[in-house]
Amino acid sequence: MKKTLIKIAVIFFSILIIDRIASAKLRDLYENNFCKHSGGDLNYYLKFQNADTIFLGSSRVSSMINTDSIGKNVLNVASKGKHFYYNSCVIHLMEKYKKLPRKVLILNLEAEDIYIENKSDLIDNVFYLKYYYDKVGFIKDRIDSKSPFEKYKFLLSSYKFNGENFLLATNQLQSICDDTHENYTPLYPTIYDSVKVLKGKKIQQKIKYTKFNDEFLNILQATNLVCRKNNVRLIIIYGPHYYYPKNFEHASFRVKSFCENNHIPYIDFNAKEFNQFKTIDSWFDIVHLNKKASLLYTKILKEELKKVDSLIKRNGN
Repeated sequence: MKKTLIKIAVIFFSILIIDRIASAKLRDLYENNFCKHSGGDLNYYLKFQNADTIFLGSSRVSSMINTDSIGKNVLNVASKGKHFYYNSCVIHLMEKYKKLPRKVLILNLEAEDIYIENKSDLIDNVFYLKYYYDKVGFIKDRIDSKSPFEKYKFLLSSYKFNGENFLLATNQLQSICDDTHENYTPLYPTIYDSVKVLKGKKIQQKIKYTKFNDEFLNILQATNLVCRKNNVRLIIIYGPHYYYPKNFEHASFRVKSFCENNHIPYIDFNAKEFNQFKTIDSWFDIVHLNKKASLLYTKILKEELKKVDSLIKRNGN
């Protein structure tokens, strides 16, 4: 029995030592990682950049909004495939590192994110921020909400580097790194775009949303409070869609009501007055405008932001 206990202790401490050594090496790689597809773009911003205005959202921000045309000191910190929970965590992370924008934060929301059917995916998005689990309580809370066992996984220091963060190691072996930090990555039209759009529409028509996620507005309120506390004006936008089902209208109305009650400017580019993007030749696929249409979208967005600014100044806020 004594020998068995000694073997178990040796194995345990060996695992612990290997874990700590691996974690130290991976931490060094992470801190010096600026590759977009392994989270380095956010790391680059937190270390080296500051802005008066920041745009947050998914690829529907990074590929559809030319922030260089919006104004000076405007940055796009959007991440491909990352939606509301992830971006709300990024806002708390920016507060922690004193990297919130000096003036305005423009957050693009997606209507489907408010539905309970997407909650699990939204939480999964936050796992890309596992590196900050023990640094930002808001991130920890979102990750822990996945299951009661998540907190125990972090007893191994190297756990925070699995998943997308494991690319830190494999990229070194393959010499892969897309370390450009452009504000705008447009999607150029192809001859297959209309086919992609119609195929995407058929898929979206089959998706049924049944219930609002009550936590959504609570997290949105937490995001709002971070901005208010730091004197940052929060503006929420909802980018245009080619196909706009009734569920999206209901979700937009819910967000609009929240914004009105909390004095947050809200711009829904699917409203009737914005009909410039209803033709199929504006779209690269079902959710992304092509370059030509994105430049028009940027122009209209800039005008709408000016209206918001004028209204706020007029009301003395």
